[in-house]
Amino acid sequence: MTPEEEVRADLADELFGNARDFLNQGLVFLLSHPANDKAAKFLIVNLQMSLELLIKWHLVTNVGTQAIFEKPLAGIADLRKRIWAGELRSKDYNPLKQQFISLNQNRLQPPDIELLKKFQTYRNRIVHAFMSLTHEQSVILAIDMAFKVMRRIIGDDPHAPFTGYIDKELYKKLMGYKPYIEKSEEEAEQWSEDDVLLCWECKHQSLAEIHQYYYCFCCGISVPDDAIGYVKCPFCDEKAFAYDTLNVKDHGTTGRCLNCDEDASVDVCVHCDAPVFVELGGRHGKKGWYCELCESLADEV
Repeated sequence: MTPEEEVRADLADELFGNARDFLNQGLVFLLSHPANDKAAKFLIVNLQMSLELLIKWHLVTNVGTQAIFEKPLAGIADLRKRIWAGELRSKDYNPLKQQFISLNQNRLQPPDIELLKKFQTYRNRIVHAFMSLTHEQSVILAIDMAFKVMRRIIGDDPHAPFTGYIDKELYKKLMGYKPYIEKSEEEAEQWSEDDVLLCWECKHQSLAEIHQYYYCFCCGISVPDDAIGYVKCPFCDEKAFAYDTLNVKDHGTTGRCLNCDEDASVDVCVHCDAPVFVELGGRHGKKGWYCELCESLADEV
């Protein structure tokens, strides 16, 4: 790694760490109890600071260190020392925001861009014009910002879920916060390639199948979609019975319904690979288990 690459990597780490700190402090105000309008102000200001730092992080990571500074950096002696001493002026937020938007035109929708502008306006009016927002107004804005913009900056990649950057105790509170849960379920509906499912981790209806992954928009957990099978439960008829598809072919497995909490032994049909609830139906033949549709083949050699 060259000295320039080392500076770039270290600067990106510092920007992201600071952004994460402001994000978590914003969540403290979001989840404050009892809710109050004073906390609403600090919620907006902290999330805006996090957003500005995340945009700088995104530009440094994807374009380079020069992207966020006004003065050309080539040939500057002791570049690292001067950056960390704050001697080099960074660009104002507006040109950085526009550069970020230009780089992400295929990922940001018009409502996302409008939200970026609205959030900045509210922050400026709170700081410079003594504007007040109710806690309810701030919650709606903050959760929209988290989902529609911050998640896209950090990345929609299931391997890097947004919730992975939240402090553990705040994460636990967020999993039970009704406005966030409702937004999670709404986002899952918009992204899902098939049915939105009940998540096995957080038990919210926010699990979507996206690009061969199951991804939960609430808790952020993800696994390849060939690792877990979701089928209609034989007890409650909801598509919420989950089982391990990677090991079931070798020796069967036990699955559980996330809706009614009933469990059952599961195998797969040797003819069509459909799941077989071995205690409730199907037939065991010379080659193994057959589902109800294929059980007439059970006696074939």
